[in-house]
Amino acid sequence: MGQYSKGSETKSGILLAARQLFYERGYQQTSVRDIANASGANLGLIQYHFGSKSALALELYASFRNELNSLAEAQGIAASGTCTFFLFCNMVELAYGIRSKPFGRFFAEIMREPDIRQYYQKRIIARLRMYNKREVDEVYYQMTCVAIAAMKPALIDWAIGGAEPVEGRNVVEYYLGEYIHFLGESAELHQTILTELTNYHFDVGERFTPILTRLAGASTALAGAKAPTADTKTFPPTARQGDEAVENTTGIRPALKIIR
Repeated sequence: MGQYSKGSETKSGILLAARQLFYERGYQQTSVRDIANASGANLGLIQYHFGSKSALALELYASFRNELNSLAEAQGIAASGTCTFFLFCNMVELAYGIRSKPFGRFFAEIMREPDIRQYYQKRIIARLRMYNKREVDEVYYQMTCVAIAAMKPALIDWAIGGAEPVEGRNVVEYYLGEYIHFLGESAELHQTILTELTNYHFDVGERFTPILTRLAGASTALAGAKAPTADTKTFPPTARQGDEAVENTTGIRPALKIIR
């Protein structure tokens, strides 16, 4: 029991160190040796627990998505497992990538890894089969999967890497429209999700902590409520160029101020 506990602690320490380094430096600029030095674990232990740097990054990304989904569930945004919930969370992730340069950089970089890209494509094609309303053949599923999987990291990379600020809403609206088209969903659902997104403040805190905060007085568009009033801040803010998050060394998600 003690040996298992020690192994679990070692793995958690490696994940924590990698999460911090990837946040600060980016995935490509962080080596396995950097992670070993920061975590106090040797290279052999990292190999034992994860097998590779990309496998470690994939575990961190999967954890981030689980945290995002849990935040959305806690807000009561549609029912988990539905097409609406899936699309909403995907658009929030894109908004995160545009809003937070550390997360956007991390996401765009890890999607260049073949094993992570394959994992991502498998997730997408599974959801396409689950939610698609059109009668299409397997080739269509495959082509759509490749197109959508490549589109999000490319849009994020473009949004955060350009010389000019990018209006995040335009990017999210475009990407959502592509999903709606591929799935054969309605223009009404497209607009409803966009409206619901305006009800939230998005950001990513220290160590890739996802933040999804409902704006004061916001209604729930996905439940058929009215759209937010004109003075509500639209999502997401213009892509930030090099903003630094406030350091949180406690490991506890801080109380959040709504940014308007």
